Amino acid sequence: MNVQASVFLLILLYPLLIRISFALVYIFIKGHSKTYFSNLRYSALKSLPKCIYLSISIISILCLIVLPDLNYIINFPEYWKCFILSLGASSVLGVLLGIFCYFFIKNILIEDKNYLVNPRTNLNTIIFLCIIMIFEEIIWRGFSFYYLNSNIGLTTYNSILISSLMFGTWHIKEKNLNKTSFIRFSIHSFTGMAFCLTFVYFNSIIFSYITHLFYNFTILILTKNNIKIETNHA
Repeated sequence: MNVQASVFLLILLYPLLIRISFALVYIFIKGHSKTYFSNLRYSALKSLPKCIYLSISIISILCLIVLPDLNYIINFPEYWKCFILSLGASSVLGVLLGIFCYFFIKNILIEDKNYLVNPRTNLNTIIFLCIIMIFEEIIWRGFSFYYLNSNIGLTTYNSILISSLMFGTWHIKEKNLNKTSFIRFSIHSFTGMAFCLTFVYFNSIIFSYITHLFYNFTILILTKNNIKIETNHA
């Protein structure tokens, strides 16, 4: 097994590894009751999200290292007018995608507040979203699609489909699989396909990142407004 195959296998198994980690922490929490262990358990549980984000950043760096040619994923249009048009098109696509998916989620999961994006819009949250989306684009549109298409030899559309389904699997957060898990998986698989198509069409990860960015911020803004309206009516 070569290095690229090892990184792809790590990406494939990552959701399972994360579930095992959460299960072990849950067992640890359930199995002890003393004050010392309570503080230790709390620290372990609190540090899990940081460990997840750190592991994602490490995986994205590994993806960049094993990619044979960065020009494959980072391309600028030859003329600045093309760049502006591509930037505008990918931005509009992200906004439209966010509006569509938001109302789709709202109609099906009207009572589910766990799915909705955290409404905080402070500077730290915005910076965090921008950085984590760079990692996601590198892992999914940069490496995974490339590996499926070039190394395994799948067609472009099959590579888009499989990498997008993997992207959807990464976003399942529920401990027990249920209707919410299925909707979360479906929405992220669908948006993953849209981001991947943007990457293929514009031949650059820059524009799939812009689409992803505008999609997330559209969801964030609509969610914040929805929570304000519900609070005022409460």
